[in-house]
Amino acid sequence: MNEKIYNEIKDRLNALSEEIKSLPESTGNGQLIDAVSHIQSSQEHLRRYFMQCGANQ
Repeated sequence: MNEKIYNEIKDRLNALSEEIKSLPESTGNGQLIDAVSHIQSSQEHLRRYFMQCGANQ
Protein backbone atom coordinates (compact mmCIF):
# COMPACT_ATOMS: atom_id res chain seq x y z
CA MET A 1 0.00 0.00 0.00
CA ASN A 2 1.47 3.34 -0.92
CA GLU A 3 1.14 6.47 1.16
CA LYS A 4 -1.42 8.07 -1.16
CA ILE A 5 -3.83 5.14 -0.79
CA TYR A 6 -3.24 5.02 2.97
CA ASN A 7 -4.06 8.74 3.28
CA GLU A 8 -7.17 8.43 1.11
CA ILE A 9 -8.55 5.58 3.22
CA LYS A 10 -7.64 7.37 6.44
CA ASP A 11 -9.37 10.55 5.24
CA ARG A 12 -12.54 8.63 4.34
CA LEU A 13 -12.58 6.95 7.76
CA ASN A 14 -12.10 10.35 9.44
CA ALA A 15 -14.95 11.84 7.41
CA LEU A 16 -17.24 8.94 8.27
CA SER A 17 -16.39 9.23 11.95
CA GLU A 18 -17.16 12.96 11.90
CA GLU A 19 -20.41 12.35 10.04
CA ILE A 20 -21.56 9.88 12.69
CA LYS A 21 -20.48 12.20 15.52
CA SER A 22 -22.50 15.04 13.98
CA LEU A 23 -25.76 13.10 14.18
CA PRO A 24 -27.97 14.62 16.90
CA GLU A 25 -28.56 11.24 18.54
CA SER A 26 -24.93 10.14 18.47
CA THR A 27 -24.01 11.22 22.01
CA GLY A 28 -26.64 9.09 23.70
CA ASN A 29 -26.79 6.13 21.36
CA GLY A 30 -24.55 3.22 22.29
CA GLN A 31 -24.61 1.78 18.80
CA LEU A 32 -23.36 5.00 17.24
CA ILE A 33 -20.75 5.46 19.94
CA ASP A 34 -19.56 1.91 19.23
CA ALA A 35 -19.50 2.63 15.48
CA VAL A 36 -17.16 5.59 16.01
CA SER A 37 -15.00 3.47 18.31
CA HIS A 38 -14.75 0.75 15.67
CA ILE A 39 -13.79 3.30 13.03
CA GLN A 40 -11.03 4.61 15.28
CA SER A 41 -9.84 1.05 15.87
CA SER A 42 -9.85 0.43 12.12
CA GLN A 43 -7.76 3.54 11.61
CA GLU A 44 -5.20 2.27 14.10
CA HIS A 45 -5.05 -1.16 12.44
CA LEU A 46 -4.61 0.51 9.06
CA ARG A 47 -1.83 2.72 10.44
CA ARG A 48 0.00 -0.27 11.91
CA TYR A 49 -0.35 -2.20 8.67
CA PHE A 50 0.97 0.73 6.67
CA MET A 51 3.90 1.25 9.04
CA GLN A 52 4.77 -2.45 8.96
CA CYS A 53 4.26 -3.24 5.28
CA GLY A 54 3.27 -0.24 3.21
CA ALA A 55 5.94 2.17 4.28
CA ASN A 56 8.58 -0.28 3.10
CA GLN A 57 7.28 -0.43 -0.47
